[in-house]
Amino acid sequence: MPPPTSALSLAGGIGAAADRPPSADGTNPLEATPMTTPLNIRRAFAAGAVLLLAATGCVSAPRGRTTSRYQAGAASYYTQAGGPVSFPRVRTSNGCAHRTAAPGTLLHLRRGDRTATCVVNDRGPFVGGRIVDLQPQQFRQLGPISAGVLRGIEVRY
Repeated sequence: MPPPTSALSLAGGIGAAADRPPSADGTNPLEATPMTTPLNIRRAFAAGAVLLLAATGCVSAPRGRTTSRYQAGAASYYTQAGGPVSFPRVRTSNGCAHRTAAPGTLLHLRRGDRTATCVVNDRGPFVGGRIVDLQPQQFRQLGPISAGVLRGIEVRY
């Protein structure tokens, strides 16, 4: 009985049985290895490609934000009839409201040579031209509270 042949050996490719002598029991020992079948060769190639992609994909950019966002506009402040109001989500003394920044984001505010920082913990303001609602403490750091609305505020986050 002739030794068994595979589709790859019939094509004369890798592991061709005609190129190798049969073993004592009449079979080719190389055909018994799992890597000589066409399906396993494709699987090994695919696994190698996946590992290569995974290894190159593991290199990532630094975690810190490399670009900052900038906005310019007006700022207002929150008050209540009895005094300053605490923002509803997180009650902090340096809280502020911003339309697009995620809660917990630290905002750096500047107006001329005056600066202040606040942590976003609410959404707003929903009045045209205003970019941030502040607690009175931050508002006073940027300008007089009697102004009500401060123009020329720069926000970076």
